Amino acid sequence: GASGGTGRVLEYFGTGCQSISCSGKATVCNMGAELGATASLFPFDEGMARYLRAVGRAEAAQAAERHAAELREDADAEDCPQRCFDQLLEIDLSALEPAWAGPHTPDLYTPVARMAEVVQGRGYPDRISAALIGSCTNSSYEDISRAAAVAAEALAHGLKAAAPFYVTPGSTEVE
Repeated sequence: GASGGTGRVLEYFGTGCQSISCSGKATVCNMGAELGATASLFPFDEGMARYLRAVGRAEAAQAAERHAAELREDADAEDCPQRCFDQLLEIDLSALEPAWAGPHTPDLYTPVARMAEVVQGRGYPDRISAALIGSCTNSSYEDISRAAAVAAEALAHGLKAAAPFYVTPGSTEVE
């Protein structure tokens, strides 16, 4: 695992959680696994129930709703998280900026604003030979449809890709 993740359980809570889509939460949890975490979890919310219904899993949504009180964040933990967790990391979602992770490890994080500096400093190739969206981390319908919308807008403005653009959905449901 990457630094800091191995053997940990990552629990996300707070008001920002509701602003993240269900598939976005799945992506975050997948990245937790890539960091070596034993588990990652978010509290149940109505967005999850809507998603389950939208993908034909109404029975799972109903079961989760029946047990919603047990699937939400613990009020004591939210009121005084220092008593309940080994380590706390507060993430201000409104302060996040576009970034890329890697290569080779998800904990090598670089804001896009520093991309040129890092590419030059580490001797990375400075030309993109291919672009990929997909794999196990960003292959949900939500992610793929965003990339498709950007590509369609570029084509509508007469732009052409300078390198091949590959799409590898994580599920046949996305195709």
